[in-house]
Amino acid sequence: MNKPKKNGSTNIAPPGHDSTSLKRNFQQYFNHTLGRDSRLHNSPHYEFIALAMALRDRLLTGANNTCYSYEEQDSRRVCYLSMEYLLGRSLRNAALNLNLTDPMADALEQLGLNEENILEQENDGLGRVKPRQDRIPYLSTMVECNAIIGGTAELPKEGNAYWSL
Repeated sequence: MNKPKKNGSTNIAPPGHDSTSLKRNFQQYFNHTLGRDSRLHNSPHYEFIALAMALRDRLLTGANNTCYSYEEQDSRRVCYLSMEYLLGRSLRNAALNLNLTDPMADALEQLGLNEENILEQENDGLGRVKPRQDRIPYLSTMVECNAIIGGTAELPKEGNAYWSL
């Protein structure tokens, strides 16, 4: 397998997981990327977008590291596509998975913003702000059944591997 060449332009320090770093990234996205000024354009919608972008940077660091690890180990992958899966709200889950719930709350408090008002701006994937409770996502079911999600699994290098729940 051909290894990708290392590019010097991608050697950027990963974003920090502290409230100061999160606050700085939030302000950068709110002011420069979205072109908003808190004195004139204060809106929970744009605050939500800026917070999502700040958390996205941290999620991508982990995702890229996972991809690099898979490439180095020449791992096999199991891919699944479900047309029935409804993602729903995910910003709070992303913060929880990154251990950023407290730093996020601290950063937003330092900025004088209401965390709940911002998180309520996320829709459920169908354009609705309030989530539906009648759907159980497939991946949540897999987690409850102790299937491997987001981890690594040893798969045979030859032949087929089947999972059954």
